[in-house]
Amino acid sequence: MRRLIQISLLGLLLPFQILAQRPSPTSVSLSQLTDSLRQLMAQQRIPGMMLVLVSRDSVLYAGGLGYADLEQKTPVSNQHLFRMGSVTKIVTALGILQLVQEGRLSLNDPVRALAPELPIVNPWERTHPVRVIHLLEHTSGFSDKLISQAYNPAPRDLPMLEALQVFKGSFECRWKPGERHSYANPNYNLAAYLIEKRSGKPWDAYIRETIFGPIGMPQANLDLRAHPARPYARGYFWQEDAYHQTPFLPLYQGGNGSLNASAADLAPFLQCFLRNWKTASGDQLLPPRLLEEAETVHSTLAARSGLTKTGYGLGLEAYDGPDGFQFRGHRGSIGAFVSSVGYNRTLGVGYAFAFNSAGDVMPAENLIRSFLTQGNVPPQPVVRPLEAGAVAPYLGYYRFASSNNRVLGVLEELRFRFTLRVENGKLIQHSLMGPSFPLEAAGPMHFRLPWHHYPIVALVTDSDGKRAVEQAGLYFQKISVFEAWAPIILLLGSLLLVSTSVLAGLIWLGMALFGRLRRRDTLLRLLPMVGTIALGMSLHLGLTRFGQHVTQGTDMMPDFYLIFICTLLFAACTAATILLLLLRWKQLTNGWLRSYLLVVALASVCLTTFFWMNGWVGLRMWAL
Repeated sequence: MRRLIQISLLGLLLPFQILAQRPSPTSVSLSQLTDSLRQLMAQQRIPGMMLVLVSRDSVLYAGGLGYADLEQKTPVSNQHLFRMGSVTKIVTALGILQLVQEGRLSLNDPVRALAPELPIVNPWERTHPVRVIHLLEHTSGFSDKLISQAYNPAPRDLPMLEALQVFKGSFECRWKPGERHSYANPNYNLAAYLIEKRSGKPWDAYIRETIFGPIGMPQANLDLRAHPARPYARGYFWQEDAYHQTPFLPLYQGGNGSLNASAADLAPFLQCFLRNWKTASGDQLLPPRLLEEAETVHSTLAARSGLTKTGYGLGLEAYDGPDGFQFRGHRGSIGAFVSSVGYNRTLGVGYAFAFNSAGDVMPAENLIRSFLTQGNVPPQPVVRPLEAGAVAPYLGYYRFASSNNRVLGVLEELRFRFTLRVENGKLIQHSLMGPSFPLEAAGPMHFRLPWHHYPIVALVTDSDGKRAVEQAGLYFQKISVFEAWAPIILLLGSLLLVSTSVLAGLIWLGMALFGRLRRRDTLLRLLPMVGTIALGMSLHLGLTRFGQHVTQGTDMMPDFYLIFICTLLFAACTAATILLLLLRWKQLTNGWLRSYLLVVALASVCLTTFFWMNGWVGLRMWAL
């Protein structure tokens, strides 16, 4: 899941504390905002919410809504700690920038030179090494951690280098570093390791000393396990008309998501950003030039083409919403908790919030941003005529080519494909399996989506001379019309054909049970159905169940074993069907039956080959 900024706040022990209120020329009041948020929480079954609203010089709200502990009926206070998930990446990036300021490393240092012991595999090491800035901007080419690596089930925390070995499979560059953005948590695990190695201190101690302490975040911590003496909000999920508590499951290593913070922690942090990194005491946390660096995108092809202020910078993502203003920050999710942090230095406002039950952060974020930006006029989007000659070489078909999932990424690559065309003087993006919309020109090679105020699309060329489109941090590579459609048609056609074997198999099973089908004819007719059911079960488990496991903290191993068995069973049924079909070919006198079984068998072979090529036959999720 992905991303905003990390912030903090001073407060007292009152659960719904309002410290100040900024006058607004519009009619939306703070009480109306909190009422709307409570209604949203009820709709989404969210027990409790931590909320921070700040301006540059005052705290508008620091506290919470609902309950931190449902069983004890404890309201959320400004002291309750919420798990912030990937918001942690802002803190980790700040730690790296502290080391840059101290002269202990630079953003352009090759990671291998700083830590040769790290298990990085990079075929382009000589010309395109993984650099520190690539870790912070997710342009290393690494893949994300797998679902089996989400939490550490062991009773002890691992030493940092040992914990990194858990993600060893992710540290293989899949393309040249420094070109494509692909969000991968292990980038920040490596960054935390560099903090520890170059500072000579445990990374969490270094962050406490250089970030939390100077800003004034007394309760914020990076603990992998909940300390019993600290006031943690409890996580919940809604199931069968009741709330159920989720366990506090530890990460293997915390650089990507171990921040725990309260509303009283997150206001000073936000205000520090709004004051150009000046703390409440007036001290300068880091030079303002480094804040500009953190808010700038450096290493993607889109950034090199000029899109440096939209995208993912050094732990900070820039994006605009329906209010038309650009905020920077990060979103996060961990277990049952989801969070969002954002700020706008021009307006001098910021927010942080977190839920203790997995929900959609966007509706709440839109309400909060609308409240903070009311009365302000957003900048007008840049509108320019399309330069048809400039975009002509980029017209054609594209496939998604920057998935962060090394197991299921191929499905994303098949799903997200489009073609670029010029129609009536507009550049139109036609999705092969989705909506179509115009791209509004903001420059010769830069474009806005219709619902954005800022350009987030760039037409680029990689270092090998291949055309590509970078869109909102996603990378699409130009392909031929055959490459675009053939895999989709082949895969969907095969799935459709094998699915018919379930209905046919049920009919034949009924005939066999009533003695209308000879026993020797039964196995050949039922094998495709058994294989298809196994295939369907493996896809269901892999695509729908694991998010539930992560949210609820339930044991994944039974589903891992089922996927292993089902994918093997599908391949085995395919092989057995082909063998029996060859052995009994001459005995099958019914031409329709023979043709049907052959077509289904060939479709099964196609799917088995697809599974085999992607490592899904006998997939051992627990061992990846």
